Amino acid sequence: MNFTLLRSISLAAVSCAAVFCGAPAIAQSKFVTIGTGGITGVYYAAGGAVCRLVNRARATHGIKCSAESTPGSMVNIDSLKRNSLNFAIVQADLQFQAVKGQGAFANNGAQTELRSVFSLYPEAIVVLAKKDAGVNTLDDLKGRRFSLGMLGSGGRSTMEKLLQVSNWKSGDFGPVVEKTADEQGYALCENKIDGFAYVVGNPSPNVTRTVKECGAKVVPVDGPGVAVFLKESPYFVKTEIPGGVYPDHMSAIATIGMMASLVTNASTPDDMVYAVVKAAFDNLEELKTLHPTLAKLDPKRMIGEGLTAPLHPGAVRYYKEKGWL
Repeated sequence: MNFTLLRSISLAAVSCAAVFCGAPAIAQSKFVTIGTGGITGVYYAAGGAVCRLVNRARATHGIKCSAESTPGSMVNIDSLKRNSLNFAIVQADLQFQAVKGQGAFANNGAQTELRSVFSLYPEAIVVLAKKDAGVNTLDDLKGRRFSLGMLGSGGRSTMEKLLQVSNWKSGDFGPVVEKTADEQGYALCENKIDGFAYVVGNPSPNVTRTVKECGAKVVPVDGPGVAVFLKESPYFVKTEIPGGVYPDHMSAIATIGMMASLVTNASTPDDMVYAVVKAAFDNLEELKTLHPTLAKLDPKRMIGEGLTAPLHPGAVRYYKEKGWL
């Protein structure tokens, strides 16, 4: 065999080896998506924070994580069922209803494949009104132009149930306006609505901006209807928005809330869930710095509160390694 031919064969072998040596790494790459909420909301920020930590260890587990903006919890749970998302952040109440096949999920039956990963933070119902609208209680909102949020959002579902047990009817608003979480504050400041409801972790950039720009007022969420709601909804608790969280609101404001949690499907591979959980908890101190709402993350709460779906085996593996289960 002449030298030229031998050299050509050797170069071809090296080139082929380079291509196929790289192939397994490419084949092993895994892309995961976390369904969140509006791009200015805390869900989106929290999902992005988790993905940031997952992506840092990509060389170890081969997973690339992306936070996807969505209308919210209702759509997230449905997308998990259809396998168009791998993970999602959802409200504890809607997680409960989905698992039980109740409330907003009564027509579709129990979603038995839903699995808990970990809780994130408590979120509260925040109701804002124009400062000159004379709104001091929930009852003062009757006859007002009010946004309950978009259909498909967890906040919309929660507010509809709260108003139902308070014996409100759709005609009590004038009219109900459908706005996304990102649009509501602008609409209020532009006098297109008189108030809106938002289920969110505090402090919320949307709420801060609305209070600063047009002096919006945070309205307490309490009263007889709220008491009935709490009795019927054990995943909700009385809470408050601390004083000083928002401009011109120095006193604590009564409201109700529940946990926001990360969930997935039973079909999601164990190693994938394990990698996400490990990235979050191994770097928990850093995760707490990535958004003000995450500042008080506590492992005990994260694996013990708001998780009404069974824990995914991939999460259980990590928690047992840490001695938490």
